[in-house]
Amino acid sequence: MVITTIFYLKAPQSDQQLTFIHRYKHGDNLPENISLVHTYKLLMDKLTAQFNKTMMLYLQRNSSNVTICKSIPESKIDFTVSNTRQFQKVSDMDVYVVSAFYDARDQTKPIVRIMALASQEYHGYANVHCMLRFQNGTTLEYKTISVPGALEVKPSYVPPFCYWNVALIKCANPYLDWKPVSVSITSKMCSMPSNLLKIHHMDLSTKPSMTLGLCTNTLYNFNVKDSAHLLEFFEFNKLLGVDKIFMYDTYNVSKAILKILRFYEESKYLEIINWKLPKPVLYKSSLPRDKTSWRGVPGLDRENNLPDCIEYHAQRLNYQDCLYRNMGRAQFLTFLDRDEFIIPRKKPTIPQLLKSVRWDIGTRYRTAVYTIQENFFCTRTQKDEVTGFNHTLWSIGRLSAQRDMQLAPKSIVKPERVVYMDVHKPMQIIPGTIAQWFHEKLCLVNHYRPNPYGDQGCFQNSSTEVDLTVERYSEQVKNQVRKMVDYLGLREL
Repeated sequence: MVITTIFYLKAPQSDQQLTFIHRYKHGDNLPENISLVHTYKLLMDKLTAQFNKTMMLYLQRNSSNVTICKSIPESKIDFTVSNTRQFQKVSDMDVYVVSAFYDARDQTKPIVRIMALASQEYHGYANVHCMLRFQNGTTLEYKTISVPGALEVKPSYVPPFCYWNVALIKCANPYLDWKPVSVSITSKMCSMPSNLLKIHHMDLSTKPSMTLGLCTNTLYNFNVKDSAHLLEFFEFNKLLGVDKIFMYDTYNVSKAILKILRFYEESKYLEIINWKLPKPVLYKSSLPRDKTSWRGVPGLDRENNLPDCIEYHAQRLNYQDCLYRNMGRAQFLTFLDRDEFIIPRKKPTIPQLLKSVRWDIGTRYRTAVYTIQENFFCTRTQKDEVTGFNHTLWSIGRLSAQRDMQLAPKSIVKPERVVYMDVHKPMQIIPGTIAQWFHEKLCLVNHYRPNPYGDQGCFQNSSTEVDLTVERYSEQVKNQVRKMVDYLGLREL
């Protein structure tokens, strides 16, 4: 099987488009995946080197154009709004900003990275202005400057497409000895800002407080009958060695689900980032894949025939924010949906698995990410005679290994070595690092779905094989779920 991957990179303020075409073959026997790792390293080195060169030349060329914003009285700027986690509109632009992080991994070229949503109309790069504010020591005196910034739109790769997409804004800091405390994005130099973000400073000099963190998307449409599924997600990941779970908001969930979430929040195992998206959410199955069929859909029609919506709760933006929010906090991060579990095949926990592999080979080969093959498991719902709830975790029928490489992988990353995280794997890592694969004999991702085979039955399909690995955890998880059901009084709801 030959897989072709095409990367596009458009230079700022230029019509030049840089295209990288990468082809590689998946062999039948690649126990260490050495050829794939080497090929992927060459690709990522070339891509990241060219990207950084283009981006930094642009920022360096423009960061010298520093303007002191004396015309804006600091008393008119409400600095308290910077502590919220709300999307804030950029005046005169179809852009919303939500969080900002100070990235000084390259101390000679520090950057403020801003998470945003932007219109598809910007097509790659757009010019913005960054108003950076510096605080003079411990006093309340602020210095505000305006420097040119670059907005990069990350379009969706699969239909259906929305008008609003993930976007990243980069602002170079011209003062290496000063760290900005807040930033505003404007369309014009030193204009009155409509947004204000507190800049999070990542401390990479100290030991992370947790070994493994898990980022997951918005929890939506869960009610009391889904209680056991949610408890399985928390308790099984806890058993597998996850120290903390980060969830991005909730939508349309019942009181029973809120009760479960509140318990795990109070126990510090769960952190919910409560931000509200500024536009309606589009689910992948809610509209036809043919964009011509979208015309006339109430509330979704636009002149350019793109619906005024955000795809799948802005999952890619959530993961990008989670990546930067946990730099310096987590030694490793993984990104999973609630029907996915990373299952070590030879070790009992994920941290023990991570300790058993080599992340660094001298200074030449430093690993940023291990990708893990995903396997679909056909869920056979079973009713627990004790709790009365249905459990989905204990299916043992999975797609056979001969077809595994066709499925999208999941990843475990060292956050400080990743620049841009997509849904399944990083799309950009820092120069000098590599990506590797976990062999399926070491680790797999169990992805539980009611019917991954379409109209064919689970065990009638010729591509199904029995996988008993998860059974070594089943009784422990089931007993813990029963305890939580009783403790939270869920049977009474």
